[in-house]
Amino acid sequence: MPFVVAVSGFKDSGKTTLCVELVERLKERGVDVAFIKHSCESPLSGASTDSGRILMRGVPALLWSDEGVRLERAGDLSLEEIVYRFFPAVDIVLVEGAKSLPLPRIWVAPGGGVPEAVSGVIARYDRARSESRPEERLFGSEGVEALASLLFDRWRRAEPTGVALYGGTRRIPAKAFVADFLAGGVKGMVRALKGGEDLAQGLTLFIGREEAGDGGEGS
Repeated sequence: MPFVVAVSGFKDSGKTTLCVELVERLKERGVDVAFIKHSCESPLSGASTDSGRILMRGVPALLWSDEGVRLERAGDLSLEEIVYRFFPAVDIVLVEGAKSLPLPRIWVAPGGGVPEAVSGVIARYDRARSESRPEERLFGSEGVEALASLLFDRWRRAEPTGVALYGGTRRIPAKAFVADFLAGGVKGMVRALKGGEDLAQGLTLFIGREEAGDGGEGS
């Protein structure tokens, strides 16, 4: 799973601008990055639109054109489920906002002060200042490169070396020897397939849901 970090702060503090700059610098390092904006506004189409009429019936809707796609799905989804479903193979996911979620966090604010209710702060950013104090994890407008390096190092330390198991969207804990056994067995079989020789970027395996009665008691 990706390393997920929040970029939080008050309105108009410079969160989006910082995210854009971090994305650019992380991509220069070869990191695969995704971005999620946590908003209080509804992302769904109105009930009078084609997509809205479908959404009202509990079905996801996707708008597709030559320029790209936009997926809409109604419901209260957790951040873990969103990352698992849409960005399972991404290295780092930047989440703009999400002040109340238990995530490692860059706090963006004038002066770099952090309110007592905000937790998980690994760095502070103040766009109004030019100089940085890396030893205090305080970065200014000229310190975005150093801030990107901090995130890069955090990701490398957090990057899993074995295998992560999920049942639906719930992570299933696995002992090291079980994870190594599964990873080695699956990689060995995949490498024997045409096109499966290079697994330098890892491997994503999806197994569909069980049929009713499969694997249950008495089966």
